[in-house]
Amino acid sequence: MDVDVINKALPSVTVSTASDTVCIGVPVVFTANTSNAGTNPAYQWKINGVFAGTNSKNFITSSLFNNDVVTCTITVDPSFTCSLNDSAMSANKIMTVKNSLSPTVSVSASANEICIGDTATFNATAQNAGANPLYNWILNNTMLDDHSNILSISTLANSDQLYCQVVPGATACSSSSVSSNIIIAIVNPVPVVNISPSDTIINYGNAVPLRATTSADIISFQWSPEDRLTNSQSLSTSTLPLTDNTIFYFTAHTDKGCKATATSVIKIFKALEMPNAFTPNGDGVNDLFRIPPNVPLTLKEFSIYNQWGQLLFTTGNASKGWDGAFNGVKQNVGVYVYYIKGSNSKGNVFVKGSFVLIR
Repeated sequence: MDVDVINKALPSVTVSTASDTVCIGVPVVFTANTSNAGTNPAYQWKINGVFAGTNSKNFITSSLFNNDVVTCTITVDPSFTCSLNDSAMSANKIMTVKNSLSPTVSVSASANEICIGDTATFNATAQNAGANPLYNWILNNTMLDDHSNILSISTLANSDQLYCQVVPGATACSSSSVSSNIIIAIVNPVPVVNISPSDTIINYGNAVPLRATTSADIISFQWSPEDRLTNSQSLSTSTLPLTDNTIFYFTAHTDKGCKATATSVIKIFKALEMPNAFTPNGDGVNDLFRIPPNVPLTLKEFSIYNQWGQLLFTTGNASKGWDGAFNGVKQNVGVYVYYIKGSNSKGNVFVKGSFVLIR
């Protein structure tokens, strides 16, 4: 007759639950999973070493507190004779129990008052909202596209109303959204400033009278560059004689710290005076025959001809010039003719002249 021999083994029990982190007052189901304990072992549940529950594979409780320790001790089914021991205890199941306080959110601003066009930054601080809550910013009853906890905005108007609505994350003990305090924007106007003239052209060495006008709310102003003005402490002043293009700035401030700046661009008129020779020898000096830079000219045509009237070069771009070659062939030393057509602030420009090519 054959005899089956079964090796005896130690009994064991493990405790499992859907999550080790729960909210206070929420029912939690613990399950005891046994091995080598027979078909009908006995179960003894404990919380922090105190007896709890009933003789059941499952234990349900809603009375847990943070760091409570749940264990289960089993007694092996008496009819199971292949166990080395008659009992076993599980490892500690340590629970994290979160306070079920309702979520809150508050909003703070980077400044109590700003000026039109300034950037204001708002910070939303959420409490009891779980991990990765959703931030919805509401401006004048319209939801914005930004959903981070920090919002920067430069388009606020006075009396705009802003608040933040937070939707708690998945780990929060409450899923209800909450709204923050309402921030009412205080946005101060910038002053109105103008300079006359705002844009002008003068002859070399001339001066220009400047006059600034402002709104009534300014408390201080500043001209720059001060060293090119006869009096930088007056709304009405004059430039010193100017020899190069200059931009003048007038900045005014209000008692709320708001400012505005106006500009006056003064350009020096330079007569069109063409050179009478050039040396296209590749040394980087005077290699192009061209219209001098910074001459105020809207160019229509700049053309160059040889002594037989053959067109060698033409352009409508005042920054380009002739390199002394035609179809890749260097032209001979001699006299050439140029024509210039265009316009400037004084009207139409037509200039004809000759120059010498020197090698």
